Formats: sequence, C-alpha cells, structure tokens
Amino acid sequence: MNRLLRLLAVTASIPLVLFAGSVSAAPLESEPPATDSANVVALLADREGGALPGQATSERRAPAIVELPNTWTVGEHLRLEVLTEQEDYRGATRVRGGGLRTAVDVMVVEELEDGYVVRWTWGPASLVDGSSPELRLAAALANLTAGLDVDLLTDEYGMPIAVLNLEEIAAANREAVALLGQSLKAEGMPEAQVAQVLQFVEAALSESSIESAALKEPQLFHFASGGSFAQDVKQEYEDLLANLFGGEPFPSRAWFELTEIDRAAGTATIEWRQMIDEQRAGEIVLATLRALAARSGMPLPETNGPAPLAIDDAATFVMDTQTGWPRSVQHERIVVAGDQRRIERTTFQTIEVTRVG
Repeated sequence: MNRLLRLLAVTASIPLVLFAGSVSAAPLESEPPATDSANVVALLADREGGALPGQATSERRAPAIVELPNTWTVGEHLRLEVLTEQEDYRGATRVRGGGLRTAVDVMVVEELEDGYVVRWTWGPASLVDGSSPELRLAAALANLTAGLDVDLLTDEYGMPIAVLNLEEIAAANREAVALLGQSLKAEGMPEAQVAQVLQFVEAALSESSIESAALKEPQLFHFASGGSFAQDVKQEYEDLLANLFGGEPFPSRAWFELTEIDRAAGTATIEWRQMIDEQRAGEIVLATLRALAARSGMPLPETNGPAPLAIDDAATFVMDTQTGWPRSVQHERIVVAGDQRRIERTTFQTIEVTRVG
C-alpha cells in the first residue's frame, strides 16, 4: 500500500495557537483513499504496449522503486534543529517577519505491535535576527513550554497520529498562558489589552487544538516515513485540507514525486505540492471565523462577503534510505487573502542520529 496517499496530514489555515515555537494546525478529519504503488506505474503505462509515454516498447524500463524502512529500535535518538519562519505582506510591503530556531530531541521510547511511541522534547526557542517585535509573543509561549516531553503514538509506518500525554500538555499550556498574562502586565501592557490577548488565545485552547499543535511538526517531519515511491512518477490526487478552527475542511489538489535517488549518499528526495480551491476556502473561512468570534465574544469587522483564500504548499524531503529517518525537510506555505500574503517556512535539519544495536 503506498504510504503517502494515506498520510497526507500536513495541515493548513490561519495561525492561532503557538506551541513550542510552532503554529498549530489540525490533522485531517478523514484519510484520502489509498492506492497500490503497482497501480501507479500501471496508470502511466501505454495501454497497448505497456511503455511510458514517448518511449519505445523495446526501451521501456520500470521506474526505480524506493521502499523507506521504518524498523526503529527503542532508544534510537535524533537531534534536530527546527527553524520556523514567517513573513507578512500587505500588497508589496513587508509589514512583519522573523522566525524561531529550536533544538529538538526525538527518541523512540517503545515499540508496539503496530507502531511506536516516539518522544519529542522541544528546547528553548531563540528569535532569528531581524525578527519583528510581535514575534516575541511566539517566543515567550514557546519557552514557557520548553523541556516538556510530548509522547506521540505512531502508526505502523512511523507517522504520529495521537498525543498520549495530552492532559499533561494541556495543563502546561494553561499554565503558560497564565504566566504570559503576568509577563505582559509586568511589561506595562494595559490590563484590558492583556485580557483581550488572553481571551483570544484561550478561545482556541481546546484539547483538539492543543493536540493539533503538538502533532504539526512531528507529522511534517515524519511525512514520508515508511513510504514506497516510484522515481519520476507524479501521483496526483484530490484531498481535504483541515481547517484549524474546526470548521469544514478545504478542498485541495496535490501531487508528490520521487525526483532523485543518490545511491552514493544513501538518500532519496521526494517533492510534494498542494493547492486549495480558493473560492470555496474563502467561504469556509468566513463561516468559521464568525463561529469563533461568537464563542470568544470578539466581533468581526463588517464584510461584503468572503474573499478568495489561496494556500499553496511545497515541500522537499531528503530521506535516508538506510535508516528511514529524514536527513532534512523543507516546507513552505504561501497564504494569500485579498491584498494580504503570508509566507511560512519550516526547516528541519537532522544534526545527529544515534542508533541502537
């Protein structure tokens, strides 16, 4: 079964909850249909001769197949550097931007019959030079939860699907928000403004939102784990992109492709792209924000109707073909709503892998 068609759980929407230096997003409500990798090759073959388009039958070759292993050992440990960046534009003018750099420890703590328990521990976050002052809030929230262990249940392929210590993390987040309020007051922010900030953050601190935030980066990092890929075979599909605020998901079209196999380096490079239905997404966002505003008591500004919303994703995964761990992951999301544009980038770099046995 081709792993990636089941696991397209990288999610999108307008950032709201910050967790360990990241912007949260909800996992997919439902899984896309799976496709056998053998069928992918068949779909690209000529009906009569079995050749790829433009290739003579006598010259045809089956594409190279990469099967990424996911047989990890308890105690196996990774050290990562994670860089999350964000830039906001109004028209052609950059209004804010910057990023957070965080060290993360990842460890396999238990092997199950049909998966693993993997622990992610985020270290303190540091602001990237030149970051806008507004990002201090993101850094403050991240550092208030630094050092907290996040125990993740994975499926048989290594993809995180649930948080096992969610109550502990939810309690830590509530405490972090309270401490944040004290810190903002100590810095001289008016109490009314502090209350407004905390009200907006707390409105999104449901357990499902916290779990989504805790899963976002691990799901992205492990996105291609255990996958089976045919080189230069672009697989296109329709999907649903989850709505962070819990509303109706966004219809999308996407594809992925194994673009390079470096046998000397022991790596495989996998590209992924995704785009949403802009008009439908705008309608969904407006309805969702109205519901959120009603819950939080914060009125929305008057509008003449939904504005189209564009979300474009691009990601590159460089996978170690021997260990199955990613060596690097680069993801970029561009969100456009009216004359406003946001660019989000997440970069993972594996610094060290310690294997057991």
